[in-house]
This record gives sequence, structure tokens and C-alpha cells, in this order.
Amino acid sequence: MMNGPTGGGKSLVGLAAASLWSQMTDAALDVTVLTQTKNLQVQYQEEFPTAESATGRNNWMCYEDTKLRASQCQLIGTDHGCPLLCDYRKQKDIARRAPIRAINYAFYGATNGLFDANIMIADEADYLGELLTQSMSVDLSALVNEYGLQIEQGFLDVKNLRNVLTELLEQSAVSEEREQAKRGIEVLSTKRYAIKGVGNFLVPCPEARVVQDFVRGPTLIMSATVFAPQFWSKAWNVPVGWVELPCLVPPHKRPIRLLNIKKINKDTTEKEWEKVVAALDKLIAARYNLKGVVHSVSGWLTDLILAKSQYKYLMFRASGEGRMKGIEAFKQADRGLLIGPNLLRGIDLPDDQCRYIIFPKLPYPSMGDPRIQEMLKIDEDRYQIETLSALVQGAGRGVRHANDSCEIFILDSGAGYLFSQTKEWLPQWFRDAIVWKGS
Repeated sequence: MMNGPTGGGKSLVGLAAASLWSQMTDAALDVTVLTQTKNLQVQYQEEFPTAESATGRNNWMCYEDTKLRASQCQLIGTDHGCPLLCDYRKQKDIARRAPIRAINYAFYGATNGLFDANIMIADEADYLGELLTQSMSVDLSALVNEYGLQIEQGFLDVKNLRNVLTELLEQSAVSEEREQAKRGIEVLSTKRYAIKGVGNFLVPCPEARVVQDFVRGPTLIMSATVFAPQFWSKAWNVPVGWVELPCLVPPHKRPIRLLNIKKINKDTTEKEWEKVVAALDKLIAARYNLKGVVHSVSGWLTDLILAKSQYKYLMFRASGEGRMKGIEAFKQADRGLLIGPNLLRGIDLPDDQCRYIIFPKLPYPSMGDPRIQEMLKIDEDRYQIETLSALVQGAGRGVRHANDSCEIFILDSGAGYLFSQTKEWLPQWFRDAIVWKGS
């Protein structure tokens, strides 16, 4: 496991380590890098000359019928398969033959081991087990809606469901339905995992077994928010080595200021929220001509801030279907704030694109999320780890290279308690930047 700050060169260090391992073992370089976003796949391809990337069917047009996406190709699930000239198939074959290939987690899981390599690098992997489990899970919604397929919740009778999916695969004329049936049969045929029905999904479990299979060869798990190696080693029952890269940006150029305006919880009143928004407006007023980000965490809080802030005219909303449009408009502007609930990851805002970041409240995972409810039944520490991961990722959106600078403000007074309770988990470079109130 390797922790390193955003923009700290994890990609370069990871591939250098893979190259060195290959030389030491006298083996050809064969590396698969997993990422969460297609943008990062492209980044690997642009930065490393021998790297290729591959993406799922929905990103390509069908060779047989150019009016359809490759995901709608009528050959899916048949004995014929894609023709050799199919662009989707070609890019997949090119990536598989390359010494380095960047694949997103979802596509990795959907291709059933096609991109397993001598060396695996899991990037953006602060919750690796969940990412791998999600990538291997199969959504059977189309079959449920069309045929009334019944998916028992909890542990499944694998044999009966596999027989049902085999029948549906043979009789369906719809490519999406055949693809779901095919993937369902594959996951139900494995001997390594138990399979749970969760809504319309087939989910392999336990998570520890999924991770154990993934790390059976040399594996590097890296992120700005990989920490608590002892916790993960115990949870997954695998030996874990640990490396922490230094941050090249001095702490005073990326201060994390705890303003302790109000402890936010479900009982926070409208009057108390107005106090939080007033503090947010004070920060904006002092930085009127600069660009910043407000991590509003939820759609509800986004609406509240836009309704109450006297600087709403400076704000670019990035949420829902208009998320990318809001981000692009903000990038083109000379000043203003980008605000939205899902800006914690995958956004690159170097230099004057972002000089300050505001967290009105801590980014705790939603207690209404069934996944979080299941997590709390197993281990409460996971809840804090996910919160810290979101916080560290969100704080890193504006510090992208060694000469960058960005202030981070946390208005929620619960931050001090959270940091004191988890100080052994937090990376040293992050702890160094915390400015406690009054210091």
C-alpha cells in the first residue's frame, strides 16, 4: 500500500516500481493499472508512451450497425462474437497486448479476468474491496423488468438461478438482456465466492475473498487516501507492506483551517445553518477575485447555500445532469466558486483554478445508504475511514503540483474530534497542514 498526496507522483513511482520488479525477476513488463475514471486512464496513456487504455462497450459504436452503441450489438451473447474489425474489440486487444494498460474498475470486473497481469496496480484504491466487489457485481434489472425474474435477497440458490439465466440467454433477442444473463451465469459459476442477491444485483462475497484473489501476485494499492494498513491487513487477512510518499508542497501553502463554526448533525436548525452560510460568505468576501470550491456534500445543502448565500451569483452549480456543464463553465470563468455534492474526486483544478476550498460540513457517508448500514454492522471504523478518505480527496482538488497553493477551510466543528480520534490513521503530510483554532 502506498499513500501519496494528490499530484505527488504516485503514477510515476508505481510504474517505476513495476518496471524494477520486472527487471529483478527477468520478466517482460506486464502491468494493469486500475482507475476509477476514464480521465485518469487517458492521463496514463498520455504520460507513458507504452501505455494503452480500454473502455467498455458503451463508449464505442457497433461495427455491424453504426447507429447503435457496441453495447447494443446483436452479436452479444451469441456464438458469433464481435468481428475482428470492431473498434471496441480492437482497442481491447491492443490494450491487452501492451506492456502497460489502464482500465477502469467497472470494465475490469466486466471482462472476467481478461486484464489480469503479472503486476497489478490499483490506483484511487482507498476502498479497494468495495471497488472490486462492485465491478464484479451484475445488474439484472433488464431481466427483472422484462421477465419478472425473481432474485432472492441474501445468499442465493446458485444452481436454480443459473438454470433460469441460461434459459433467458437462449430465448432473448435483446442484446442488453443477453449480456446481463451471460454475466450472471459467469458470476454464479464461480466456486470462489458466495453470491448474494441485493436488490436486482448479484454480489460476490465476502469482500476479503475478492481482495485475496486480486492480490495473489505482486500488487500495489495506492491513493492519496490509502491509510490504516493494519486495519486493512486484518480485514482482508493479507500481509500488507506500507510506503508513504512525502508532500512536495509545504504545509503553509496548503493549510487546513478548522474554524469550528458549528457542529453539524441531523438536528442542526435553520438558524444554525444560516450561521454556517454567513461564515462561508465571510470567507468568500475576503477572496472575492479568487476561484474556489464548496464541497456541499448533498443536494439539499447545495440548494440551501444557493438560496441563503449573498454570493450565489458567483457560484457555478455542478450536480445532477448539469454537473459537467457547471464544471466547464467554472473553468472558463475568471472568478467564482464551483459548488456541488460530488466534487470530492476526479477533478483537477491547479493554480488559479482553485485557491481555496470550503467544507461547510464533514463529508460523512449517508446513513440512509443501505451499503453504509451494512458496513456499520461489520465495523464502525470503516465509517470513519470513508469520511477521512472523502475529506482528504476533497482537500486535494486544488493542490496539484509542487508549486501549487490552496487554503482549505472546514466549518464543521466536529472536525477537531474526528482528527484527534483518527490521528494514527491520517498521513503525516496531511496532519502537518492542520491549523487548529487559535494556533
